[in-house]
Amino acid sequence: MQGTSRQALKYALENFDRTYIVNANGSTFHPKLYMFYGSSKAVIYYGSSNFTVGGLETNFEGGIILRLDLPEDKFILEQAQDIFTALLPENLSCSVQLTQEILDKLCGCHVLLDESLPRRGKSTRRTVSSELKRTGDSKLSAVFGSYKTKSPKSIPGSVFKSNASGAVRKKESDRSAEIANGIVMQVIPHPNGEIHLSMIAIKQNPNFFGYPFSGETTPKKTSNAAYPQRIPDPVVNIEVYDSRGKLVHAEEMYNLNMVEYIKKSEIRITITPNILAGITAEAADTYPILVMSQSLAPSCDYNMLFYAPGSAEYMMFENMCDQKLPSGGKPVGRKMGWF
Repeated sequence: MQGTSRQALKYALENFDRTYIVNANGSTFHPKLYMFYGSSKAVIYYGSSNFTVGGLETNFEGGIILRLDLPEDKFILEQAQDIFTALLPENLSCSVQLTQEILDKLCGCHVLLDESLPRRGKSTRRTVSSELKRTGDSKLSAVFGSYKTKSPKSIPGSVFKSNASGAVRKKESDRSAEIANGIVMQVIPHPNGEIHLSMIAIKQNPNFFGYPFSGETTPKKTSNAAYPQRIPDPVVNIEVYDSRGKLVHAEEMYNLNMVEYIKKSEIRITITPNILAGITAEAADTYPILVMSQSLAPSCDYNMLFYAPGSAEYMMFENMCDQKLPSGGKPVGRKMGWF
């Protein structure tokens, strides 16, 4: 569902003694810990199961159940309690205790799902995420505080060498697509909206880009040659962050033009220039960064995050770029990395 509903929080507020909620941008809250204890016995479950019929009864799940005798096993119970305590507001900056005031603030930010709306479809997703991107970020920071999610480790470029060699067996190509969820790449947005990707990246992991392309461009002049184009256009969600790490532009369900220019051996994507207005490089040897990952949202192919040089997020993603790209005559070449 990519979110929490206002109905769920309202129920928790009304029925539980205390409820704590977490919001960390770029990170999913996923632990499940259930503890039941009295004076002489305790049962602890720690695993993957949601607190649902499917999670606890009918699904295939994994976890461990500890049945304790007290006070003999008190130290194990205390260890489990420490896990829970580590997530409380005094120990985790992005955690708060739910109150009616907090619930009202979240409703005012338009960041909660509404279970009375259809579960799937563009309307539900747009109602939540568009409002969040326009008004919610600063308000959420005021509720939850700042929290920096660690970036994933880069996948070494050597993993993709067999693909880049040209003679790729299908199984090898499929395998590389499975292990890479996304790419981080320094880019140069041109005034006309064109961005050159990297043929090195395309050859390393063609499946990620849907390459080779099956469609063709339609030249403005009939005498011009047509180029391979990805058809249909991949649908992407775009977010643009400035040098302070502030979200300055967002687009949902954007049709991305992706073309292979054979003569120059280039892959280019085209994005409306005003969308990328907030990521101009400060110097000739610094490049904005594109973080492009496969999307889990229905009917969406990729999430594309653009960062201008200067922010902590930019430096975090720059550290993930473990492969150098040809400089093309520039003083400093671009870099990229897979994750």
